[in-house]
Amino acid sequence: MAMEKIRVVVPSLFVVAAGAVFSSVSAYYARNLNLDFLCSPGEQTAYVTHIPWDCAGYVICMNGQAIPTPCPPGKLYASASENSKCEPAAQVDASRCHQQIWNYIQAICSQNPTAVVHDAERCGQYLDCTVTNENTIVSPGTASAASASGSGVVTRAPSEAAGQVEMVEYLLECPYPGLFSTQTGTCQDFRAVTCGEREEPKAPCDYLQYLQIYDCNGFECAACKQHHPSCVGLPNGQHPVPGRSGVIMECQGERTVNIFLATRQSISPLVGASGV
Repeated sequence: MAMEKIRVVVPSLFVVAAGAVFSSVSAYYARNLNLDFLCSPGEQTAYVTHIPWDCAGYVICMNGQAIPTPCPPGKLYASASENSKCEPAAQVDASRCHQQIWNYIQAICSQNPTAVVHDAERCGQYLDCTVTNENTIVSPGTASAASASGSGVVTRAPSEAAGQVEMVEYLLECPYPGLFSTQTGTCQDFRAVTCGEREEPKAPCDYLQYLQIYDCNGFECAACKQHHPSCVGLPNGQHPVPGRSGVIMECQGERTVNIFLATRQSISPLVGASGV
């Protein structure tokens, strides 16, 4: 079952704090994204150059056309120089690629106006070139998180302090606990997605859709964790919620799929800020 999109409204800090890891160049990415703008249009001699935001691959340029190509597993493209080569990851400084997608997303979307691009760093997020700030309405009121089936839309009241809240153009997030598949170009059940080197979120509060409910300024947010405890590190099954007498959480694949009282009254963490 396909998951619906979640529009994320985030403090600008989150764009920087999302982590610093590199990604794989997937089959979907290579087949569906036009990266010709990375090549010199008049150059007739074939050459190789880097993908600035993705150190795990490169493009082969032939007559101004780009052929995205992955490095072998465990290797990264060595430098930003032309005709470099893939080297063992431990020998490559991948920091040159961190957060670079934001410097190129306008060029990507101008060449690919309907493209969906995986976030090279976080497995739960992606960029959709059809989603822009133009004519976007931010509904006032409490954010409502997605249900376990993957439906729902996150909204947020505008902040009084201009600049503290930013509509990040193109950025979307899979409904918890879904992940973005680079093979299908869609959000999928987390059990069906291989994140590779992308950071894999597991706890509810690893997702911006929950952090924004509590106006969190980073991923370490006590208010969010109080309402939406984590199953990370716990086996499948039911476990008492630390510090909350009589409250049980149900874990599957280190994900928090339900919270209920010992009397079996459900108080799911997916109901939003109105939980206990």
